Amino acid sequence: MATNNQSTDQDTFVPLDVDPLYQAAGRDVSDESAERPFALTAAIISEEERIRFKYYHQLYLAALKGNWEAAKGYFQDNDPNVYTAEISSTRMNALLVASCNGHTKLVEMLVKRMPKEALEKRGPGGYTALHHAAIGGHLKMAKGLIRKNPRLTQITDNSGNTPLLCAVLLFSRHKLVRYLASATTIEKPERPFSGCKAGDLMVNLTHMGFHDISLYIIRREPSLALAASSEGETILQVLAYEPAHFRSGTKLNFWERWIYQNFPVHDEDDPLETSDQDLVVEKQSQTNEAKTQVYQGVKEVLWRRSKYLVPCIYKVGEKKLGHERACKLVHLCLKALLNYNERERAKYFNEQEILHYAACCGIVEIVTASLHYFPDLIFSKHGRMILKNAIQWRQEKIFNLACKSTALDKMLATQCYKPSISHLAAELPTNRQLSVDSCAALQMQREVQWYKAIESIQHPRMKQLTSAKGKTAFDCFSENRKQMRENAEKWMKDTSDSCMLVSTLIATVAFAVAFTVPGGNNEQGIPIFLNKTSFRVFVYSDALALFSSVTSILMFLSILTSSYKEEDFHRALPKRMIIGLASLFFAIATMMVAFGAALAIVLSERLKWVWGPIIFSASFPATLFIMLQLPLFIEMVQSTYGSIFQREKIWKLSGHRDAADPLY
Repeated sequence: MATNNQSTDQDTFVPLDVDPLYQAAGRDVSDESAERPFALTAAIISEEERIRFKYYHQLYLAALKGNWEAAKGYFQDNDPNVYTAEISSTRMNALLVASCNGHTKLVEMLVKRMPKEALEKRGPGGYTALHHAAIGGHLKMAKGLIRKNPRLTQITDNSGNTPLLCAVLLFSRHKLVRYLASATTIEKPERPFSGCKAGDLMVNLTHMGFHDISLYIIRREPSLALAASSEGETILQVLAYEPAHFRSGTKLNFWERWIYQNFPVHDEDDPLETSDQDLVVEKQSQTNEAKTQVYQGVKEVLWRRSKYLVPCIYKVGEKKLGHERACKLVHLCLKALLNYNERERAKYFNEQEILHYAACCGIVEIVTASLHYFPDLIFSKHGRMILKNAIQWRQEKIFNLACKSTALDKMLATQCYKPSISHLAAELPTNRQLSVDSCAALQMQREVQWYKAIESIQHPRMKQLTSAKGKTAFDCFSENRKQMRENAEKWMKDTSDSCMLVSTLIATVAFAVAFTVPGGNNEQGIPIFLNKTSFRVFVYSDALALFSSVTSILMFLSILTSSYKEEDFHRALPKRMIIGLASLFFAIATMMVAFGAALAIVLSERLKWVWGPIIFSASFPATLFIMLQLPLFIEMVQSTYGSIFQREKIWKLSGHRDAADPLY
């Protein structure tokens, strides 16, 4: 057999009789292939089929392996039947076998020689070669097939799925799905952009985060904005429980937040965005000075170039672009609801529970946009559920929207839960929200912060109200968090014990070194190197190491002797831990400085270059310790001194603002 000429994107071969794709589809096919099972035995194969399979056996093996050199001999006799001949027991021709196994090179050679009608041959399950390319994620193969026969995009399998829908259901690559979406039309008889199949397409595109493709399809077919899938889901409902698709549901560190705020994002695939940008540039050219325009232009060019050089910038830029597209999708869906009457809109929000999911997942963009388009929702049960879900799921961003000092907010706070919202806050949150905090002490602190914030917005008499079990809100709070408080206490004690041990060692060494200075003392007890700069550095750093380590010991000791009440975790214990950790960091750093200065005093006379290696070596352990413990320290500082409860306006519109919207 000749040498294989296989494609670069060749997949591992899976025998057809055990291929799950065909096992799933084999018993349901409606064409003639359904009349006999895939694993045919010799007893039911006719003599004619036996001869044909024997004749095409080498072609079958070549198609399985993607070997064009071994297969091309069959296509040199100008026999038109060889292109459609069924060469396997599953009634597949060479093109279907090659495409199913991902051999792009062989498929390209066959497509060049086959008539375009032959490309429509279906295999088990009703899959064409384009279905195989879509499921396998082979963009080059799909382009070659569609170029030869554009009608392939409209052919459905036995389940009514187009190649585009198959690609989305089996999570193919973004570029392939995008290409198939641009090549698929709404032509009859299949009409792939209508019915529940269209809803399945839009919902699964949203799940995968392919919002640019969803926007493209909706602008072609506006009715798909509210299309429901076979399971009753819609785009807006999927977005409401996918917080990662929005800024409010994405956690970024300090540098990522800075990049996110300053990185300019313009959706090049959005015609409205492009026109809006051109209009803004035109207005700026009329009002702003040339210097400002040049600065903005250079800034944008630098950002765009830097994202290709720094992977972090590129990732954050892609996140921001995805968030912008998700917001545009929300607005398109809500604008489509404007065409519904009041009863239909109420039914949609009741069945889809958009505000319920959005409030539970903390998606501020959907809540604010929904209330912007339909303000009356705040007076319905959805308005009362917003605050309740925010408290139950510990979504501080939603809570900040729904809790201010207006009459409306006070009424919502009074009516959302009986006997009081403090009892609602006394219940434990979901485990998913608790896992966000890194340690048990921060979990307990966050719970106390929530309880105090909710207690501050209700009438003082509510504190004395009891539940059906005769317990006040604080009694319920203490009882429900007994295990959490014990875990927090254990974490505080263990951490304090470990850190105090290190602080004690540093204090011991720093105290002893103060009486055994390097170089020794003269007869009068004065240090010999008293007048050297390095000696002064040694003395100062040793003193600072001693003072800071003793401070750290006192802080950790006060933590160990604390009573560990619920309120202690709000401010007192975290403050002591912060001071203790900061003192310990400083003690380690100054101890290494003192050691380096002492070493320099001893060796400087013989090794003049000793300063450089000493500084580098001394900084390494201090830097390593700080890198390991700094995240916890920063998190505790932010949790203790940075309030998560900041009142915002519920009627502000978050996310993208569509210029075509008459409301703006």
